[in-house]
Amino acid sequence: MELKGKVAIVTGGAQGIGAAIARRLSGEGSAVVIADINQKAAEKLAQELGGGSFAVTADISALKDIQRIVIDTLQRLMRIDILVNNAGIAHQVDIMEITETQFDQVLSVNLKGTVFLSKLVLQEMVANRYGRIVNIASLAGERGGQFAGIHYSASKAGVIAATKCMALKGGPYGVTANAVAPGLIATELAEKLKFNTNEIAMKRLGTVEEVADVVEFLCSDRASYVTGATIDVNGGILMR
Repeated sequence: MELKGKVAIVTGGAQGIGAAIARRLSGEGSAVVIADINQKAAEKLAQELGGGSFAVTADISALKDIQRIVIDTLQRLMRIDILVNNAGIAHQVDIMEITETQFDQVLSVNLKGTVFLSKLVLQEMVANRYGRIVNIASLAGERGGQFAGIHYSASKAGVIAATKCMALKGGPYGVTANAVAPGLIATELAEKLKFNTNEIAMKRLGTVEEVADVVEFLCSDRASYVTGATIDVNGGILMR
């Protein structure tokens, strides 16, 4: 129960990696606010978690929804200790065929949503002189997208850079900010794309629980001197 009494917001927390993170943080004692556009799935998971957890239906690309996430959390739980920016979308589209609409949509969710929700939450964390921000980036943001498009890769590279800015701002106030960059993870999307595991050192896909393990560590006091970092969870498909 390393996170007992903490309040965490997880965006895109109703399914996939986000749901695994929400379950892990809840299991460590946090009340988890599940912010997701899928209302039914978010409410179902919040009910499963209990312990003060609740759902907020939100489109993370809309500033009014971002504000509502923060307002609802403070009204119901009085504080924000942890923010996991996990919400994201991806389209498979060739660089020669991408449209302005596709580009804007992915950047609005993956990057703008992360930046503006973090801005509001940082204000609370700085005032409280404590906080943990974890941004879910991607292998695609580090080496370019083999499966996702240029807009997805650019958005996740932006998340990594934004994380460093958050770390610089929050550092003097006891607020850490880190990114987690998953590689090929076994999700519904992976099943559809039929990823080839030959170039992965471990010769298998990662699991959502393995990503959640790293996120939980970064949210804990064991990572109190880790900030501005990008942690790869990729089985050795990219080595530094």
